Amino acid sequence: MKHIQLRIMILMTFFLAPLGFAWGQRHALAGGQTITISPATQVFDAVPVGQTGRAKIETIVVQGNSNFYLSNLVILGDFVASGNNCNGMVSSMTPCSLTLRFAPTRVGLRQGALILPSQPNLIVPLVGVGTGATARITPAYLNFGQIEIGKSSPEQTITIRNPGNPDAPASSVALKLAGIEAMGDYAIKNGCPPVLAPGGQCQVQVRFQPHATGPRSGLIVIADNTPRGTQVITLLGEGIGPQITFSTSRLLFGLTSRNSDSPAQQVTLTNTGNAPLDFNGIQTQGDFTQVNTCVGSMPPGLSCQINVIFHPQAAGPRTGLLEVAGNAPQPGRLPLAGEGADFSLLLSHSSMKAKKDHSARLSLMLQSLNGFAQPISLNCTGLPDGSSCIFSPPLITLNAGDSATVKLRIKPPRHHRDRTKGSHTVQISAVSGSLMHTRSLELTIK
Repeated sequence: MKHIQLRIMILMTFFLAPLGFAWGQRHALAGGQTITISPATQVFDAVPVGQTGRAKIETIVVQGNSNFYLSNLVILGDFVASGNNCNGMVSSMTPCSLTLRFAPTRVGLRQGALILPSQPNLIVPLVGVGTGATARITPAYLNFGQIEIGKSSPEQTITIRNPGNPDAPASSVALKLAGIEAMGDYAIKNGCPPVLAPGGQCQVQVRFQPHATGPRSGLIVIADNTPRGTQVITLLGEGIGPQITFSTSRLLFGLTSRNSDSPAQQVTLTNTGNAPLDFNGIQTQGDFTQVNTCVGSMPPGLSCQINVIFHPQAAGPRTGLLEVAGNAPQPGRLPLAGEGADFSLLLSHSSMKAKKDHSARLSLMLQSLNGFAQPISLNCTGLPDGSSCIFSPPLITLNAGDSATVKLRIKPPRHHRDRTKGSHTVQISAVSGSLMHTRSLELTIK
């Protein structure tokens, strides 16, 4: 410790003397008095960071022909007073003592001072060494530059050292590495043992694997037994590659009759990445079709158009998906949805009989399904020669959710031959645009 005390004395002389401070064991005061401090330099035992060491007692004696009043003692550095009766009158007959303890906040040499107010102020150097594990990690950050999404960068190296304590080698302790973890788009290969002896070192290899375009920051967090408890290394990198972005989050189609085409809806596809987008195909799932202008390779920032048509195969909610495949890390997927509309047709009878000059009569029931609201025309096919169907009314328009009944009269031929007698299958059809529903009626003519 002699070299430590010498360093303290030199430092104190250099920094404090110009400010009106004096140091030493004995200091003369006015009126022939002197202050005696024992010891003149207080050297404390090494103490682990975060703990408080054992007590050291500083004794102050005033010698002379009168008392001396002490107050406002100042303690600097990682040192605390645990007992102090030096606030008040002090003389050769009534010395005072001050109990000091060392409480280091950092590993290594810790310097402080006890300052007594006088003319000039008198200082007592205080010296201690904080012990504990130390870690020196280089570099403090890693920059991987630009890496294509889906690929991995070359490895970069982090070195972890346990330098020990140069001020007190005997107090150096092993560095315990409780865990090393990568955060963000980064991966590590840990070459460090659980315990690193003083003077030892190890390495950690780091790779950048971007999952998206743009700046991608990360961290290496090292948990250890240093007073800080963790060490953090900053990681920087940028992911490059194409990126598919649609002008909307989904396409919603209005009510469309079953087996009919809706008006086309257009969506814009933009390459928002920082590398060309190569198209491998565009397709739809569900009751949807598409045409597009997206071909070949599209540079960053450019766009193309996709037109989607809804062609429902059934009534009710219909969902689908627009998919764009290419060299982007994530394929473009756009949800599609629409409503299919339809109507139903029912007959009051499935078979009828008709005699000469007597018509067969029945009812047709029409029902709007899922908001269908279109005109419906009615007709018959398969009638025997000379027969006719009469619908009342012949054309009907359903409102959404409504139903309607239509009367049907089938007139047999007035003068029918024998070949018209017997059974005939009549097809009764209801037609609206591309929609057609047909029901069979067994007609017997006598």
